[in-house]
Amino acid sequence: MNGSASSGLPRPGPAVIFLLLLVGAMSIAQAILVNFAHTQAPFLILAGDADKILHGEVWRLLTASVLTNPGSLSDVLFTLMGIYFLSTEVERRWGARRYLAFVAGAVVFGNLVTTLLHLLPISSSLFHPEIFFGSYAAVAAISVAFSLEMPDIVIRLFFFVPVRGAWLKWVTLVMAVVAVLYGAAGTEGPFAPLAGWSVGMLFGGTPSVVRRAYLNWKLGRLQKTTSSARGKRPAGAPALRVVKGGLPDESGPNKRMLN
Repeated sequence: MNGSASSGLPRPGPAVIFLLLLVGAMSIAQAILVNFAHTQAPFLILAGDADKILHGEVWRLLTASVLTNPGSLSDVLFTLMGIYFLSTEVERRWGARRYLAFVAGAVVFGNLVTTLLHLLPISSSLFHPEIFFGSYAAVAAISVAFSLEMPDIVIRLFFFVPVRGAWLKWVTLVMAVVAVLYGAAGTEGPFAPLAGWSVGMLFGGTPSVVRRAYLNWKLGRLQKTTSSARGKRPAGAPALRVVKGGLPDESGPNKRMLN
């Protein structure tokens, strides 16, 4: 993926740099531990495990997202490219705080969906991965956020397919649905990218769907309170009466000629 909004490569902000360094460093560390030290213990402590999460090890909902497949270079490369090319402009518009909260929410919700689907009495292995990890829920959410924020920018998907920003969210949805239909589980399970896409649709954009709904609800409450206050008199207030003022007193003598 690369954008054509401006010349040259995008300059990432501090939040994007932090994520790139975190995912990259974790990938290198796990590759060394698994492939050369022949130990998977640190990896398994951080990876998603539905049974262990349901028994209280909830940190896995977040830590699983910083892991990539230690036996696949393409996994970490696609993750880093997805974060880099799509996140830079989103962070610039949102700020680091909102961007990081958005990414964290996407991966936690994606891993939570995978965990809860494990409870369903369905025999398919798609619903019961032994472990799960990866950041594709975040990449899906970021793709939607990019699409909502920059609908007119043209990007080149996989470096050669031109796609307008407005269509990127639907391309992401189609890819996520196809992955489910064909059982392409990936490392996160097939439903995590769909969950990430949903987070993007709800919390992406400015204002987001959720924030717009909240502001409309808050405005409705304010209007209702104001309308109610106008229609009520305070308890114990005296009865209303008309007071005549500014008119001459017709009962008294006419003093206009005294001067």
